[in-house]
Amino acid sequence: MPTARYKFVRDTSSMKGFLSSNRPSTDALSAVSIWASGATGRSHAVQIDEDDNLVVDLTWSETDHSAGADLENSCRRFGVGQSHVQR
Repeated sequence: MPTARYKFVRDTSSMKGFLSSNRPSTDALSAVSIWASGATGRSHAVQIDEDDNLVVDLTWSETDHSAGADLENSCRRFGVGQSHVQR
């Protein structure tokens, strides 16, 4: 199962993010939780949880071809953006 580390921050171009009353890390954790529950074999492990950012190790099945698109959609829903981080 592949695992990758991602950093999540507020998407400054997102109206949903602008209107959110939550911390960026709270919205990011919501996005990751929904992503993880979207398919069997997905999981996440929080590495850093700060007000403005969240760093998480994401794991998914090798046969999960929608993992990337689902993560993008979940992030858009909560007004956060993500970027891959080298471990």
